[in-house]
Amino acid sequence: MAIVINMPRLSDTMTDGVVAKWHKQIGDSVNEGDLLAEIETDKATMEFEAFPGQEGKLLYIGTHEGEAAPGEDWLDEVKSVIFRTEQHAVSLTREYSNTNWPFLAPEIGSFLRSSGIDHLVIDQPSVDQEEDGGALACHRSFWGPTPLESLHRTITELAHIPTDVCDGAYLLNLQVAPLDNDAAPSRPILYRLI
Repeated sequence: MAIVINMPRLSDTMTDGVVAKWHKQIGDSVNEGDLLAEIETDKATMEFEAFPGQEGKLLYIGTHEGEAAPGEDWLDEVKSVIFRTEQHAVSLTREYSNTNWPFLAPEIGSFLRSSGIDHLVIDQPSVDQEEDGGALACHRSFWGPTPLESLHRTITELAHIPTDVCDGAYLLNLQVAPLDNDAAPSRPILYRLI
């Protein structure tokens, strides 16, 4: 199956990019991490590498060296983000109390909300500090100043994310229990997009 790789949006101000140099030619094999091209943006020339799921053989080049293409804003399509903070197998019976787990700054919650992210999944007991005096700063920034307008948003915490789940694009089936509460159990299931 052929995969179309669009010009990525490489900076906040980038509207289009010019292909300065192709490092792969039609017929070449492409592996994750391979340098595909050098892209000139409004600020700098940047390297464009193949992402997971883009492995295969280069069949066609639609934008030739010296030509411009519009930058694709990947966040327009993304509605869920999964944060895996543990890079090794973690016991499912791990005790988290008094461990000062990794947490997210409130600015991350605000950024995700303003970027249109509706579902946040993390492998830690909370997106906030264990002891924060009840501030719940990242929770509150993710739901925003009018939480009743954000009831469609979810945060799934303490999710078990197996180490064999690679970075990439997935379909997320969250399976939230139908409880009328501020917290409800969920069962996130990922389906790899191919």
